[in-house]
Amino acid sequence: MGDRKRVVLFQDGSKGIGHSDLKEGTIHSSISWDCRTPGRASPSFKHVTAPSISTGWAVEPYAGQSTSWLDSTDYMVLHTQGIEVNKIQASAATSDLTGSYEFTGSAMHDDGSGTAYWYLCAGTSEHIRRRTSAGVWTQDDDVHADLFRSVNGDLYKTLGANIYKCPAASDPFTAANWSAAIQVGTPQWNITGLASAGNAPIVGKPDGLYRYNAADSKYEDVLLGSLKSCAHPDNGKGMSTWREFALYPLHDGRLLAFDGFRVYDWSPMKDATPDRDTPYGFRLTAFASAGPQGFYAAQDIGNVRTQQGISKVYWFDATGAGTYNDITTNVTDSKPSTTGTVGALGTGDYLYVGATAKFQGVYFNQTSTGTTAIAVSGEYWNGGWVDAALVGVKSLATTGCMFSLNDFDDWVNTNTVNAVTGLYWWRISLGALANLTVTIKELYIIPHRPPVGIAAGNDYTGIDRVNLVTHILYCRPRGDEADWSDIAGMYLQTPCNRLEVTQAAVTADNAGDKLSVLASIGYRHILLGGRPTPQLTPFVQCQKSTTSVGVPYLELGGTDFDWPEKSKALRKLFLHFDNLDDGDTVEVFCRWDQNIAWWKASQSNTSPFTVEFPVYDAQQGVIGHVGIALNDHAVEATCPVLRMVEAEVEDMGDFGTIAQPSIATPEVM
Repeated sequence: MGDRKRVVLFQDGSKGIGHSDLKEGTIHSSISWDCRTPGRASPSFKHVTAPSISTGWAVEPYAGQSTSWLDSTDYMVLHTQGIEVNKIQASAATSDLTGSYEFTGSAMHDDGSGTAYWYLCAGTSEHIRRRTSAGVWTQDDDVHADLFRSVNGDLYKTLGANIYKCPAASDPFTAANWSAAIQVGTPQWNITGLASAGNAPIVGKPDGLYRYNAADSKYEDVLLGSLKSCAHPDNGKGMSTWREFALYPLHDGRLLAFDGFRVYDWSPMKDATPDRDTPYGFRLTAFASAGPQGFYAAQDIGNVRTQQGISKVYWFDATGAGTYNDITTNVTDSKPSTTGTVGALGTGDYLYVGATAKFQGVYFNQTSTGTTAIAVSGEYWNGGWVDAALVGVKSLATTGCMFSLNDFDDWVNTNTVNAVTGLYWWRISLGALANLTVTIKELYIIPHRPPVGIAAGNDYTGIDRVNLVTHILYCRPRGDEADWSDIAGMYLQTPCNRLEVTQAAVTADNAGDKLSVLASIGYRHILLGGRPTPQLTPFVQCQKSTTSVGVPYLELGGTDFDWPEKSKALRKLFLHFDNLDDGDTVEVFCRWDQNIAWWKASQSNTSPFTVEFPVYDAQQGVIGHVGIALNDHAVEATCPVLRMVEAEVEDMGDFGTIAQPSIATPEVM
């Protein structure tokens, strides 16, 4: 037996996310652990599902608009889903307005009459609308807008690449009250975001961030043209304001903040060390203030996708004897100009996707004509066609991803489709709509990652590794730097497009502040315990496993246990908890760097404080990883708190003694 030592693996997760190597105060990833408070981690506060009544599908899933408001009776949240405006109030969701076109912008604004209005716009497709707190909607007859922003009493709107101003105490419904257009940057790119810094509007575009220069009477790029050569159409979407800062999200997951004088890089992954399975680093889609200390942000989903491994894409037309139309080349050539067309749909028509390895879902970049909301279903092959239980954007009228929560343990590549064998096949039922034509520009698959194997409930670790879990993050800025922590993870079918801190009652069993997580399909609400930043001593219900939220899982960065030159064996793990009940189940998973799969170290549900895990496993390595799953068995007034994780490791000699496992060809891409 070699020497042994005890090493601290975790005491704090409030200073950073996405670290694949162990670094003090950081974690690698989390699903529904709240890590914002130094020196602790606890399961996220209870998530509440509110009804979503939208009957349509949003063509632009990021374009949702919302506000939290107090009317004459109670708090409410208003949120748009496509052409619908829904009202969440008194534990119910009701339709508040049905428009004709998808809503693109909104703002709370007082036109000087002393009446607060919520203004809503839908681009050039229809005229602007406004609502009173009493629920009275009116529509203008001559003003259009893409985006709105109320700044210091003035209301700003955008159309294309232009911005306009309606001065304070002027009615925005009067076209003559709007200023002449001021072009922002070049007309090559339309405006994508509108926020404020201090008392000035700040404009986001794909190619830069702009402020008004009164001396030149024009908007200038505060990024000094640094994005001109790498502009992206998603830059600036979801812009928001926190305190005196305009928040400008970029398509690659970075976040820039501008206070009117300086630009700060507050990117969540600025100093992180991600690996292939890090579930962070993707675009931030929505923000909400958590008070003067920090703000919340939601991360996009569906960004881990590839065309590698796609061997065949067929549209099967069941007419007559049936015909397989091979559209593989046109939809996997990285050229949106070459397309695959699916149309005149009939009963028995399918879209077949075959790949050399298992995949979790399919992402479509497409356009459609005809019916605008065809829902689809999917199957995979396990010796027969089995329902894949698709979720996500299940509509061939919408660009986005459809995916499954299935582990696919029984998926086999033994089926033959159009004389092609040896592939993992999905087939997607297209229904029977002769008036629908879908033009697929590009098709991608979402790789499959096996879960770690949590026994206590829903294991979402696999889909999290391919960016299908929505993460709610908390940012605590400190000058030029910012500390990021993960506070909640949940499954949503589409990306979160708005966050609202509200006191609106979303179910009958909750009260106080909550963070509303709003998407084009589905709503979730996180109880906050009476104020935007939860109490340090939790007193509201904490999260249990549900169909919308997996078992809370915390993954720590890899470590050499302070023996960089040694091969090691993990002998014991010590987890120090507060408030752990005998019925709570803790599972611990481990992996050495040279291994593909995780293995379960042990499981406990007997100790209320320090949980000691003897690790009975012959594996050894250099860099070790640890994951912790906690299934809180009952809703409690005081939730469990993880204070520290320690590991006892044994020296097994130098590198040459590592017993390399036999590793099969990985199924992932």
